[in-house]
Amino acid sequence: ASRASGHRRPFFPWLWEAANHWRSLTGIPVEIEILRRLRPDVVVLLHALRFSGVVAAHRLGLPVVIEVNASVPDEIRRYRPDVHLVPWLSDWIERRMLAAADGIFVVSGVLRDVLVHRGLPPDRVAVIPNGADPDRFHPAAADPDLRAGFPGRVLVGFAASFARYHGLELLESAIRRVPAHFVLAGDGPGATRLRERLAGCDNVTFLGAVPHSRMPSILAAMDILVAPYAAQDFFYFSPIKLFEYLACGRAVLSVRLGQIAELLRHDHNGLLYDPTRPGDFVEKLLALVGDPARRERLGREARRTIESGYSWDHHARRLVEVLETARQ
Repeated sequence: ASRASGHRRPFFPWLWEAANHWRSLTGIPVEIEILRRLRPDVVVLLHALRFSGVVAAHRLGLPVVIEVNASVPDEIRRYRPDVHLVPWLSDWIERRMLAAADGIFVVSGVLRDVLVHRGLPPDRVAVIPNGADPDRFHPAAADPDLRAGFPGRVLVGFAASFARYHGLELLESAIRRVPAHFVLAGDGPGATRLRERLAGCDNVTFLGAVPHSRMPSILAAMDILVAPYAAQDFFYFSPIKLFEYLACGRAVLSVRLGQIAELLRHDHNGLLYDPTRPGDFVEKLLALVGDPARRERLGREARRTIESGYSWDHHARRLVEVLETARQ
């Protein structure tokens, strides 16, 4: 098998769906036995189009709560051209799975609206955004050696898997035009191509794949943290890195789309650029590079945003409410 877009390409593009549903069917008796042994109060499933957990829980009379980060058939059609789906089968299974759940929580209001539009009762779909650990991601976590390696430079940080939806064209344009040093953490096919295109630029450092345990020290060492995305109609993501950016107390620049535009208040706890305006990302970044007082102010409010409502502790309390409701 070959690799494309960071995924392992199936030998035959129709086999992924068949294999996924076969694993669900054969997994039902195994999961029944596991649940019979553990007897949990609630079964929590991460939605991955595997229906075995729902069937197993219901056969034992256990309530089921499903975490949904995306419509799996929708996401496969958008980002996995190497996988072909039967036109109706996976969509039908997804609808049946979600309709059978005693509770559902999603990561963004955009995704909630989609599920409600497809027939789920609004009161059964809770929105629980992602979050960050403010005890790990905080301003004092900054790596002094990383900062010392670029004396007198404004440091702009970016962390990602370099997928095609991560706005790499915008990032490349900024590296070529903005007088700052860019520190890029992460790896993937997009990183390799970007490194090749920027071979002649001396204001960018590629760190490659980095353990998550190192990310607080890297992010907190930056002056500005960016999360660019291209314009798109259906932006349902809740990027964890954005919450971690904010927790580090640094100026954050991201896109005016979906949940990001709800989390960031423009010029209060971050800056938002308009993805429909060519050059707006670079323009906003230039403004931040030239205004250290503004960066400091935005960073303080960014940190307060996480502390006031977007830590993992806040996330857990919201989740407990959903689980308690499902048990009733």
